[in-house]
Amino acid sequence: GIGSTSPMSKLSVQSTGTQLTLAYDNSNYVNFTVASNGEFTINSSAAGSMITIGDAAEEDGGIIIDGNAQDYYMALDDTDDTFKIGLGSTVGTTDYLDITSAGKIGVGTSTPNWNLQVAGTKPSIALTDYVAGATNQHWLFSNNNGTLYIGTSSASYATSTPAALTILNSGNMGIGSSTPGTLLSLGTGSNYINLSNTATSTYGYGIDVKTGC
Repeated sequence: GIGSTSPMSKLSVQSTGTQLTLAYDNSNYVNFTVASNGEFTINSSAAGSMITIGDAAEEDGGIIIDGNAQDYYMALDDTDDTFKIGLGSTVGTTDYLDITSAGKIGVGTSTPNWNLQVAGTKPSIALTDYVAGATNQHWLFSNNNGTLYIGTSSASYATSTPAALTILNSGNMGIGSSTPGTLLSLGTGSNYINLSNTATSTYGYGIDVKTGC
């Protein structure tokens, strides 16, 4: 025990200040300190100091967070030179976020083809305004089986029906319609406007207008 008459381990250093200093010389050093609340601090004498994990060898390098119910890792996977954040303690398994050496970011995919790619079963991106009311907080962008949906969601994440905007992979667009049958469909049910090149409306070639007009 150093600074203690009752050491807690083979080597125990106790002090109200810095407990350990590793130094190259008197001007270049790193201090290791444990505060009264148990927080651990590493403080270097160098400006803009960095911590290096690994020695350029062909091996994974990173940090594992050992939790009570779940473990997580942040590491460089040497198999594909990709930085990953994932579940568990084995690098490269159940990865949730991947950043490739080309600067591409994948969420739900380890091989992103674009600057940002979100993948999964019906992948969705949400824009949330917590200042708004509970029924107006979210707008969702979703891809479901090749169809793009833009719709609202309540605080309980119940999406709007139909979506505010739907774009099929055929190019048909629906506003207020989730099944647009023409290039542009506005509305649903018996109240709608369709723009196409096959309509027979008397209101103009390519425009089909029903109910109230």
